[in-house]
Amino acid sequence: AALEHTSYSSQYDTACNECGEVRIVEGVTLQDGPLTFDIIPDENGGKVFITKCDTSATGAISVPSTLVGVPVISINAYAFDGCKYLTEIVIPDTVVTIGQGAFRGCDSLFDLDIPFLPKYLGYIFGATSDYLSYESVPRSLKNLTIRGGKIDASEDCSWPVPQWYPPLL
Repeated sequence: AALEHTSYSSQYDTACNECGEVRIVEGVTLQDGPLTFDIIPDENGGKVFITKCDTSATGAISVPSTLVGVPVISINAYAFDGCKYLTEIVIPDTVVTIGQGAFRGCDSLFDLDIPFLPKYLGYIFGATSDYLSYESVPRSLKNLTIRGGKIDASEDCSWPVPQWYPPLL
């Protein structure tokens, strides 16, 4: 569902309906499909944070690079927590922060496409240390794309998997 200027409340400059631009004058939370966003104004026009994904979401999700003309810069900690029916998540290059456990509980995740890897792989799946990092990665994950390089976990696993861990199929 597309968001329209006229659906916004007083958080926006109503003059934007004439020029097509949105000017954020105070923080607001918006929902677009299964994703919930916080938009925080700043001197550059604002920043968008993904705070939650509906846990009943299924299939693939591509996070938009902008929402109402404002860049999406962060996936908050535990934003996709419990989204066990998602099979693919694509994060745009505008995102510069991915919080701890952002994808925890995404047990059906097959493909993950992210612009960078914060800290260690398990961090984004909820691991609290690099020692426990790899047991946090869902077994369903077969393709991890980090801009500029791809790790295919089903063939050439580039991260160490403890011997006791079942092989990735």
